[in-house]
Amino acid sequence: MVLVKDHVGDIAIIMQSLIALIRPFKWNFITITFLSPEMIDYLDAPLPFLFGMSSHTWSQIYNTH
Repeated sequence: MVLVKDHVGDIAIIMQSLIALIRPFKWNFITITFLSPEMIDYLDAPLPFLFGMSSHTWSQIYNTH
């Protein structure tokens, strides 16, 4: 799952909320609150992940506006 927001500060709060919603289960997989353009290859990870990314970075990578 990739969370894309204008305000990167909100991403950590949303991630914590999503992880809290799966209780009593635990999230034991990759969680990165801010995925920079240099780390974009992480999106090809062969396991579950929760990443955050600014909408500016998203549009740079995928050329969407």
